[in-house]
Amino acid sequence: MADAFKITNVTACTPGGPVEGAAIVVEAGRIVSVGADAPGPPACPERSRREVDGRGCYALPGFIDIHCH
Repeated sequence: MADAFKITNVTACTPGGPVEGAAIVVEAGRIVSVGADAPGPPACPERSRREVDGRGCYALPGFIDIHCH
């Protein structure tokens, strides 16, 4: 199983507008959940669950680089 992690306490910029205090869950290199009530990644016996506090940061899920048109 690939690593899974959760980024918490960010302002996520989504197509529906910004979501303050959001969490973003990433599993196997893909964003699987974005929102104020996003669940954490599942526990994996051989790896610890990781959580990153993004307090004060903005997250722009899906952009490849900063130079988007």
